[in-house]
Amino acid sequence: MVLIGLPAAFSPTCSEKHVPGYLAHIEEFKKKGIDKVAVLAVNDFFTMKAWAKTQGVGTKLTFLADGNGEMTKALGVELDLSKALLGVRCKRFSMVLEDGVVKAAAIEPDGTGYTVSSAENTLKQV
Repeated sequence: MVLIGLPAAFSPTCSEKHVPGYLAHIEEFKKKGIDKVAVLAVNDFFTMKAWAKTQGVGTKLTFLADGNGEMTKALGVELDLSKALLGVRCKRFSMVLEDGVVKAAAIEPDGTGYTVSSAENTLKQV
């Protein structure tokens, strides 16, 4: 599977580039043996459900709510956006996982950019 972490639901880069990029390439991921692409963000279940609906993901992507940031902390990808009044969030990243083992990871150097964690770059890691 591929797990991508995003700083915030409904944010411009997440909604206009990151999620649409994975949607556009979902069939290529499947051809390479990826059976699930999941999107993780430090948001509540209701926000993630609404965001998935507005992104039109249907069953193509799975949106995961990390309301308390526990998974984000366990992965070591916390991003303190308190100065922007957003609290602790998740750095933007992508991970290729096989049987629960991280085979490849790409974490954005500044935590929020959109370079190494794009769908195109992740496809190269699969």
